[in-house]
Amino acid sequence: MEAKNVDWNNLKLRAEIRGLDGDTIRNVTIEEPAIKAGLFGNWAELKIDRAEYASFGELVAWRVTLWEGEHQLGELQSFLWSGVTAR
Repeated sequence: MEAKNVDWNNLKLRAEIRGLDGDTIRNVTIEEPAIKAGLFGNWAELKIDRAEYASFGELVAWRVTLWEGEHQLGELQSFLWSGVTAR
């Protein structure tokens, strides 16, 4: 995802992950402000807390989106994202 000419004070990164624990699909959303830390870009880190991770199950699908306010700028997703529905 590329963010040119954006308001960095209003930029956020959202990760949605789906896990399978037995017959139960678990959905977790993590959102953090996007921080510009270099001229050419960098990796962002989103953390899931230990208890949530322990009950999450096996990762089956994910989607990451970049937002400026309420406007979505970009999206990356796993190939299974659209085929797995959260309950």
